[in-house]
Amino acid sequence: MSPSTELVTTILSFGTLLLGVALVVFIAAFVMVRAYGDQMRDSLIDRIILFVGNHALMLALMLALVGVGGTLYYSEIAGFEPCKLCWLQRIFFYPQLFIFAIALLRKTRDAFAYALPLSVAGLLVAVYHYALQRGMTSPFPCSADVALSCSKQLFLKFEYITEVMMSVTAFAALIVLALAYSYAQKRNVPSA
Repeated sequence: MSPSTELVTTILSFGTLLLGVALVVFIAAFVMVRAYGDQMRDSLIDRIILFVGNHALMLALMLALVGVGGTLYYSEIAGFEPCKLCWLQRIFFYPQLFIFAIALLRKTRDAFAYALPLSVAGLLVAVYHYALQRGMTSPFPCSADVALSCSKQLFLKFEYITEVMMSVTAFAALIVLALAYSYAQKRNVPSA
């Protein structure tokens, strides 16, 4: 791996680590707010969830930009050829960049209705792919070419972050942003 690719990988891995920690904390906070309902209304945790939800489209667009840019860097500049499961994840991820960009430009509210099914499908493929990387055997061959094997890890950072874990984390973050967006939309509607 070249020094520039090593640097990009370290930066993206550190970002993935931070995003993963933020997801765990955010999900725990979201569960707590949902479980305690009115008792948590207007608490700091509730305000943070509302802030994230109110800015979810911009956050999703930024995540999509980094994800698309990262995958293109790895395949087009670093020379890492994507396997079949990598391509499937790209198919579910790339359109979201355009969905969120158009939603922000047109100020529409239904972007996550289109993006959520893509994120869920992409997450399922990514989790399966990560399981293959971590040693699970599959009855379905990914590729006859060993160099393009779906179980091959291009790198391993922090003892768990591979290029596929970056994908798992990105899809999970988009799903959580959709939940936060939905929560904020319901809370921002004036009661009758």
